[in-house]
Amino acid sequence: MNNINLPLPVWIWHPDRDKKLKTKLHREFKLTNNLKTPIVGIALTGSAKVLIDDIEILDLPDDPDNITRYHYGKCPPLKSSNHKIEIEIECQNPVPRHGATSFAYDRTVGCMAWLECDDFRLVTDDSWLADNVKSVEICKLGQEPYGDLDDMPEDFVRSGFGDLVAEPIVFDLRESDGVFFNQKDEVLRISGIITKNISFEPLKHSEFISIYHLRKQEDWKRLRTAQRETNMYEVPNVLIDLRRERNARLRIKNLGNEPVQILWNGAESTFELENYDGCMTELLEINSGETKFSVPNGMRYVRLFVMGRAGSNFAIQIVCESVTAKIEQIGSFWCDDEQLNKIYDVAVHTNRICNQLALWDGIKRDRLPWVYDLYLSARGAYPLWNDFSIVKRSLIELGQTPETEWMNSLPSYTLWWFVSVWEYILNRSDIEFVKEIVPLIQKHASRVEKNVDENGFLKVGGSFIDWVPISSEESLLCLQALYLIAKQALTNIVSVLPEANIKFNWHIPEIPEERFIKSDAVITKLLGILSGYVSTEQAIKFLNSYQLSDPITPCSAYLLACLYADFNMPEKGLSIIRSIWGGMLDRGATSFWESVRCEYPEDFHKHLTTYTAYSEYRISLCHAWSSTPVEWFTRILLGVNPVEIGYKKTEIAIWAPEGINKCEGTVPTPYGTIYVSWVRKDKDNIIVKTEVPKGIEVV
Repeated sequence: MNNINLPLPVWIWHPDRDKKLKTKLHREFKLTNNLKTPIVGIALTGSAKVLIDDIEILDLPDDPDNITRYHYGKCPPLKSSNHKIEIEIECQNPVPRHGATSFAYDRTVGCMAWLECDDFRLVTDDSWLADNVKSVEICKLGQEPYGDLDDMPEDFVRSGFGDLVAEPIVFDLRESDGVFFNQKDEVLRISGIITKNISFEPLKHSEFISIYHLRKQEDWKRLRTAQRETNMYEVPNVLIDLRRERNARLRIKNLGNEPVQILWNGAESTFELENYDGCMTELLEINSGETKFSVPNGMRYVRLFVMGRAGSNFAIQIVCESVTAKIEQIGSFWCDDEQLNKIYDVAVHTNRICNQLALWDGIKRDRLPWVYDLYLSARGAYPLWNDFSIVKRSLIELGQTPETEWMNSLPSYTLWWFVSVWEYILNRSDIEFVKEIVPLIQKHASRVEKNVDENGFLKVGGSFIDWVPISSEESLLCLQALYLIAKQALTNIVSVLPEANIKFNWHIPEIPEERFIKSDAVITKLLGILSGYVSTEQAIKFLNSYQLSDPITPCSAYLLACLYADFNMPEKGLSIIRSIWGGMLDRGATSFWESVRCEYPEDFHKHLTTYTAYSEYRISLCHAWSSTPVEWFTRILLGVNPVEIGYKKTEIAIWAPEGINKCEGTVPTPYGTIYVSWVRKDKDNIIVKTEVPKGIEVV
């Protein structure tokens, strides 16, 4: 059923949360129409007995699988009258906490359930009682630590915020073996004869892994191992190319007369599809006439195997759907340089498909809000969209980290959060939203202050800074620079919201600029310059002498490009963008990657790395923090830059590099859309046209 008007359930529990592991969720309801074939769906931490009008519908023993897939029970017909539903729960093993999702610290227990028939759906929400008190919402559908569960109803793809859509996409059939096929637009039908008695057992879980993508990763490895230990030769299969990276799901209908089992592998590249032990590997069991859906994942290529009873005929229909947020693109950019246009378009696509339940780091991995990723990704988002609800809820969710913890377990990420909040204000002037999160701002400002010694040095053992080799000493140095940058952002927040009475007293130590300039990692120098610890003279000296080389990341490359523009060397910044982002395009990128190299000894898939953690195929080939050329092109080539919050005062100062003779674009603001175009008539004559909404002063 795909009725987008039906309500969506939320995860609920007793208000005492994991201090109350045995509870009864219940509510009464009134039907105005008879329900002939109602069903109950449920997922939860623990065991559950589901009763309707004292009739037992489901009895689930405590099992980790209760929170990896939905379970269903058929109900007897219900007449139009008053009824009651009860869920008796006992949880032995709450979900373990994980530092990376410190914002989900109070989501260790939960239950999601619904009663459904035709156009009726009764869902768990905070109107339910837990024992004799009002229940509380634990989190929304799809949020960590639970994520997207297997066997979910079709419309659950909307997510707990209801603003995601699944739309069919046209794809290419790249290979087929042992099948007849017919494709028309978005629909592929394949048929044939099952040649072997091969099947796979659905996965069972002995424990619950508390981060969704890590749980899926382990599932994929287990099923992929079983697949590789099985002779799949002559098993009917097809290879599908979605044409570009997508957060996609499969809709598969069994048109035959017998059940089939579908094993499918998904990946961001064909190299990953063939070589990676942990590539997406999932199983769908589909009865005759039934339609099943995969959970959405970040991928471009899908290889799909059809299994069943040997000698039986099969026929299935495959539709691939792209799952994206309902956001409209307002910002635009075009110039007479095709490489730059392509960089912009791919950056837009990268940012768009990472706008999901939150502004995720990546759609394959990690499918999480990470603060540094959010800071960079939001920079790519602000010049593009008509709606920033996803940015706002990402800031809120990360801010829900308790005062005793660092966001994503990292001191640096808590500091980046203040910068991200300020940049949201600068771009959107949404003071009402900031008023809502003042308690979060104060909480984390106090957390930082408690971890600074009397001399202004952070009392932490270091923190993640960038995906490059970096010593603990440099890590602490970067952290101090970021501490100063965050203080500047917090000071700005306080200046536009003095009535909030946000209190902080962050002491800033003096640090010699030589420590930054003589450091090994490029990011250390960049943060030293951005914070102001490094003087203008030394910054210019470094920027003039720097030669792009490994190790480098898209994050550092973007900050370099920004500093080159800030220090009146935009041509060097553009050269970096051409090298790094143009280099990804040269290697076939349809979305921009988590990590890069300047040079690759051989095929790039074998040498992608974050230098210190992931390697090869686990690297994300769609990472929103690499969508930042959107911001650079808007601010430098179109020249549009907010001077006061919300673009109330705006600078428009275009830059027309040699070789580019035409450029135009649009920029969304709270007042409306700014339009800028420029044309080079000759070497010294550039005609600039602008259209600026009422309420904006150009300075």
